[in-house]
Amino acid sequence: MVPGMEDLISRFHRPHPSAAPPDLEIPFWVLQKRGYGLGNFLTMTPALQGLSIEKGKRIPVFFSDSKLGEIFKDSPYIQVLKSRPTNDPEIKTRRPSKIRKEDENDADCFYRHYVGDGERPPTYVDRPQPPKDFPPGPCVAVFHGCLNHNASKGKLLPEKTLQVLLNRVAKAGSTPVILGNKQDYDRFWKALKYPEGTFSMIGRPLRVQVGALAACDCFISNDTGLAHVAGALGVTGTILWRKSAFKRFALPYPGVTHFRDEEGRHEEYVKAIDRQLGQLKEELRNVVE
Repeated sequence: MVPGMEDLISRFHRPHPSAAPPDLEIPFWVLQKRGYGLGNFLTMTPALQGLSIEKGKRIPVFFSDSKLGEIFKDSPYIQVLKSRPTNDPEIKTRRPSKIRKEDENDADCFYRHYVGDGERPPTYVDRPQPPKDFPPGPCVAVFHGCLNHNASKGKLLPEKTLQVLLNRVAKAGSTPVILGNKQDYDRFWKALKYPEGTFSMIGRPLRVQVGALAACDCFISNDTGLAHVAGALGVTGTILWRKSAFKRFALPYPGVTHFRDEEGRHEEYVKAIDRQLGQLKEELRNVVE
């Protein structure tokens, strides 16, 4: 080797910032697997809370989808790892089909399996501040998404339902706040006509969108990860279900209505939308009085 070349290589051949140091081994850590998204991970958060209390420290978690880690960095139960450890994880976020009892939802199943019997704590997500340009209330968060496109047929709402949703929210005197990523926009919102005053947060960082969701008066959505975020934040609302795994994911969030129509009928969804907006109107009237 040319004299000095070894030092030159060591100076310029540095590992990628996301690469784990070769000696990074953690005895107990959790892997958020790519393909198992936000909703899947949220159902595991009660178990992580229980494990954290049991071990007396935060549970290390490596997020394969790094943007998800942004909404757990303030958690007293979760330590967000910047690099993936070199040893194998103790727990992976996968569907607990082999360990689930007949009628258990995923959160109850994870908690029983990893912590034990007892009262399950609620799901958890950070509560960031809303963005500075967030509109004055009342605001209704609306979103429609699906991480797994192969399963999306069981989750998708009719396009005309989304248009009516925007129109009904605006007609009720509230601001529609649209959340989601660029793919959601291209697939579900791009072709629609936005009522005047609609506030779109499509494409903003997930943590910023979660802050906006926490500031909304209610939400209406299909079965998607942000719906579980709303439930964890205590935001009231309605989830419009179709054929996705209802028993597994329809967690009993306080103030959240689960409306299911396996045929995906537009008229039935509109009735559920009107009920939610009517409830919001009544709640706002009581606040004023």
